[in-house]
Amino acid sequence: MDVLNDRFFEQNAPVRPLPDEDYDKNGKLRNVRGRILKKLLKYEFKAYLMPMLIATSVLFAVAIALCVLGCFMTTEDFSGDGEELRVIFWILSLLLFICGLAFIMIFPIVLASKRYQKQFFSAEGYLTLSIPASAQEHILAKRIAGYVAVAVSSVLAVIALVIALIPIVVLAAKNGGIVIDPEPSAAANGWDIVYTLLQSLISPLVALAVCGGFICWRHRGLKNWMIGLLVAGVYVLSTVINVFLGGIIFTIPADVLSLIGEIARWVFLAVELGALYLLFLYETQTLRKKINLK
Repeated sequence: MDVLNDRFFEQNAPVRPLPDEDYDKNGKLRNVRGRILKKLLKYEFKAYLMPMLIATSVLFAVAIALCVLGCFMTTEDFSGDGEELRVIFWILSLLLFICGLAFIMIFPIVLASKRYQKQFFSAEGYLTLSIPASAQEHILAKRIAGYVAVAVSSVLAVIALVIALIPIVVLAAKNGGIVIDPEPSAAANGWDIVYTLLQSLISPLVALAVCGGFICWRHRGLKNWMIGLLVAGVYVLSTVINVFLGGIIFTIPADVLSLIGEIARWVFLAVELGALYLLFLYETQTLRKKINLK
C-alpha cells in the first residue's frame, strides 16, 4: 500500500520546468540563479573585452614611448643643445598621459552606462528582456562586469604610470637616490587604512549604481529642465553648507572637530552602502514594472 501511495504522489507531484538548483528550499524560483548569472556575465565580459583591449593597448603604447624617450634623455648622448626643450616636451607629454590615465579609469563606467541604456531602454530591450532572467540577475550581471572592468582598468593604469615614470626614477638614482621618510605619519593609523580601502572598493560601485539609477529615472519621466534644476539645487545647497561650516569651524575646538570629521566620514560610508541597496531596488523595480519601450 505504501508503495502505491509513493507512486501516486510521484506521478502527481508538480513538474519543475527548470533545474532543481533554480529553486529554494520552499520550492520557489530564486531571484538570482547562479547558472543564469554566469551566462549573463559571459556576454557582459565579451562586450567589454574589445573596447577595453583597444584603450589599454593605446595607453601602454604611449607609456612605453614616454619611457623610452625619457630614458634616452637621461643619457649623455642627448645632453647639450635643445636638452631643455626636450625635457619640457616630455613633461607636457607626461601631463597629457596622466589625463589619459584618468580617462581610462572612467572609461568602463561610460561604457557600462551606454550598454545599460542600449540593452534596457532602446529597441534592443525587446531582446534583452525576453531572456528568461530576472531583473535582479540582469542588474547584478551588469554591475559585476562593470566593477571588474573598473578594477582591471585601474590596475593597468597604475602599471602604465609606473612604466612612464621609470626615467624619473633613473634620473633620481643618478642624483643620489630617492629619500623616503622611514617614520610614517601619525594620521596614517589602522582605521585610516581600513577606511581608505573600503572607500576605494565601494566608490566604483556607487558610480555605476548612480549612473544606472539616473538612466532608470530618465526613462521614468525625468526631463532636461528637471536635471538643470537638480544640478542648480545641489550647487546652491553645497554652497550654503560650505558657508555655514566655514562660519562655525573656527569656533569648534580642534579635538572635537577631529572627532566630528572621523564620525562624519564613517556615516558617509554607511550612507553610500544604503544608497547602493536603494538604487538596486529602484533599478529592479523599473525593469520589472516601469519599462515602456516604443
